[in-house]
Amino acid sequence: MPSHVSGSVISGPDSYSWSDHEDLRAVNFNSSGIVAWSVTYTFLDGPVSAGDLVLGVFGLGRIDLDSPGQITTATVAQNGTFLGEWGPANFGPNAFTSGVGAFGLQNALPGDLTPGNPAFNSKLAIVRIDDTVSSLTVNFNQIGQDGVGVTLGSLLIPAPGAAVLLGLGGLMAARRRR
Repeated sequence: MPSHVSGSVISGPDSYSWSDHEDLRAVNFNSSGIVAWSVTYTFLDGPVSAGDLVLGVFGLGRIDLDSPGQITTATVAQNGTFLGEWGPANFGPNAFTSGVGAFGLQNALPGDLTPGNPAFNSKLAIVRIDDTVSSLTVNFNQIGQDGVGVTLGSLLIPAPGAAVLLGLGGLMAARRRR
């Protein structure tokens, strides 16, 4: 995946675009085992409003069919909304799980050691941070020989879907009649 990715994804009837500000990649060069690590971003200009920050995570691998439990995961102790994925077709989809105040990501495909298996890299998962934050920590449990990446960006105003546009058109017509 290229560094500093800006792009757009479709979620429901809306298209969301983001700009990229920060990109970090890490490889666990150990041949086996899981390494736990985290990265914390602190926003020195003050808190970022809820819904304005986008987190992207990619490259989550898994070889759990050959080695049970060998899955790279990323977790965040904030509320988030999964907006979609961006990336090559030969990368796997992400499994997004959420609960109150936290969410997690991992590759959705069960993995083996077949070369080119998309379970060993996941697409860029785009998650909107739904809390106002002054810092954001992403925790990884990363399997051996896996490279992952994390990126932060600003969510640009989503392009409303057709249903919203129709609703706005009706509202504007109602206002004109008054």
